[in-house]
Amino acid sequence: MAVRKLTLLVLFLIFAAVLILFSAVLLLWNTIPVKEAARWPTDNPPAYYIVMIGRRIDTPFWQRVYAEARTAAEEHNMIIEFIGPSSDADRNQIDEYMNYAVAARADGILSYINDSSSIREVLEFAGKKGIPVVVLENDTVTGSRQSFVGISSYELGKNLGTLILEAGGENSTVLVLPDTSSSRTSGMIMMSGIQETLREYPKIEISVDGSEQAGSSAYEQFIRNRIMTDDDLDIIVTLNVNDTMRAAQAVIELNKMDDISIIAFRENENILEYVRRGIIYAVVVPDAEQIGRRAVEVMHEFLEKKYTNDYVITDMYIIYQDTDSGLY
Repeated sequence: MAVRKLTLLVLFLIFAAVLILFSAVLLLWNTIPVKEAARWPTDNPPAYYIVMIGRRIDTPFWQRVYAEARTAAEEHNMIIEFIGPSSDADRNQIDEYMNYAVAARADGILSYINDSSSIREVLEFAGKKGIPVVVLENDTVTGSRQSFVGISSYELGKNLGTLILEAGGENSTVLVLPDTSSSRTSGMIMMSGIQETLREYPKIEISVDGSEQAGSSAYEQFIRNRIMTDDDLDIIVTLNVNDTMRAAQAVIELNKMDDISIIAFRENENILEYVRRGIIYAVVVPDAEQIGRRAVEVMHEFLEKKYTNDYVITDMYIIYQDTDSGLY
């Protein structure tokens, strides 16, 4: 009798565990927003199923990355599911989307990543499951990925340095607002590019400030205070869309448009409108289509040959007030 009771208890526990696991997978599936669902043709099924994870999938940049990636994928008989945060209100983190991609048994993952311990853990987890990961835009130093596809941080710094010299001349004071979501190594490499470009201009003073307040509700006030109190400030360099918008709005509201030039990295419709109006001096833009296409090509090469380039550099370009970007 005792053996029978024990057997029933074990069966009950197994059933409960299966039920909990099924519920968790179902909950994860329903809570991860999917921008473009993967559809499997019945007549010619794709050779590979790829999941692409964007930093903000509702932005024009990531929409262009995905559109070109999908075109390239069709050429290689691959299908892509595009997921990721779709608004600032989306509280799901990149590592949660990556866990979803692993759970969905993707053949490969193309993903923006940030510099966090949780990302490093899920990269290692994907590796143990035999799922290759190609990281986009932002690189990781863990080595737990097959390739990086994106712009060179050093070349970005050189471009920003050139723009600083153009906008402020040989004697200017520059504030760089750091992008805390990027890896520390990438930020240091970018600053090396700026410093190398401006090495022969010692009167240009550059400071990196604001990392302690970045992402907090006090960050906007920090930027405003710096603009109001630093009469020598000539240029603000911003490295993400949110900081660019904060700086532009502060310059407008404080009537500093004639005194302070903004040089930005990454764009949206509002930022490009500020460029057209002369509020932002220039914006450096990664080639989204090239990133999308090269990411797919790199992934396809690895899946077919089990090797690929470790570091794939893509182009960037600069948009000025008089540039006809044709983006929007």
